Amino acid sequence: MRISRRSIFPMIICVAAMVTIAPTLHGQNNGGNPQQGQLRFQRFVIKDDPNYTGLDVCGGLMPAGWTKEGGVEWDLRDDRPAQLHVHFSNPHGVAAYDMYPNQFFYWNGRLEGKSISPEYRYIGALVRKPPADQFEALEQFVIARYRPELAQARVVEKMKLPDAAKVAFETMPKGGAGVYYSAAVGRETFEYEMNGRMVQEEFFVTFETEVNQRLGYMGWQILNVNSTRGLKGRLGELNILRAVMAKSFRMNIEWYTKITNFVIMRHKMTLDQLQQQERQREILMHMQQEINDQERKEFEQHWADEDRQSDQQADYMREVSPWRTSDGGTVKLPNEYGRAWEGADGEIIMTNDGGYDPNTDPNTNTRWTPMEQKGY
Repeated sequence: MRISRRSIFPMIICVAAMVTIAPTLHGQNNGGNPQQGQLRFQRFVIKDDPNYTGLDVCGGLMPAGWTKEGGVEWDLRDDRPAQLHVHFSNPHGVAAYDMYPNQFFYWNGRLEGKSISPEYRYIGALVRKPPADQFEALEQFVIARYRPELAQARVVEKMKLPDAAKVAFETMPKGGAGVYYSAAVGRETFEYEMNGRMVQEEFFVTFETEVNQRLGYMGWQILNVNSTRGLKGRLGELNILRAVMAKSFRMNIEWYTKITNFVIMRHKMTLDQLQQQERQREILMHMQQEINDQERKEFEQHWADEDRQSDQQADYMREVSPWRTSDGGTVKLPNEYGRAWEGADGEIIMTNDGGYDPNTDPNTNTRWTPMEQKGY
């Protein structure tokens, strides 16, 4: 079984390719989906449980006025114990976006036909027979666990995404003779009634396997699962907002390094069968180490891989371009809006109205700075 920096946490392709969040707009309809008018975003930060690290985990832009629930879920029984599980939603409509935890599994053909406890783990990975494809993985291991109410929803479409699967395969960590790797990506859309309105919810899922034929076992994982919800037939209107969220989302390298080192060290200790006291002492020591050049390089490569995947899976990425922020950074915003303002509180307003100045708008309560569009 492998441990890699790429697979420990949800690749933010979850956000990068499929985030469906609608902004605060004038004259909303479509359950919160965007219309003509202003786009407003606000910054968000997800923090870790203070009983673990208490650090900022990640952050980005979300639509102003939306709510955010959830965060990092810890389960120390798992080999990758910290996973993101986040729900964004429009409190005045049906539009929502959910990011689901990654799941990691182990299977050995000699276990076929044997009774296995649902919570049984081997080196931290749940022991389960692998599904037939990405859609079975989604339905049996994500929907059943996190969204059981969708079991009765009507399936509108199942679509394989071979180009995205190719990129996922290319970025899989590989090593060891006689190990065979595969990756499959898919999109499945459900339709159901919510508050008297017909909605559609679109799930994206990545299913990866690594098979060691010589030793007769395999590791497999379900990654990058997220869902987008909007009024029936109008999910496409959210593509631009997906791209904005995608390019704004970033992980905190300090948190990422601490958790990664913790996972790697714990796995090594488990394999070496060290005594409990020695294991705890070395893990705590390792979690306190500074970020070194190699870790920073791997962190940057991690995000470069994610950007490749998100660009592959989302043609609408071409609908955004970079803008400078007041702190010297960059955010990607829709091309169809020619002017952008950044508030002192981190909120962003976009408009095509050349006469609009949020500093003179009585509905805004902060200082606004014009943003500059940046070339590639």
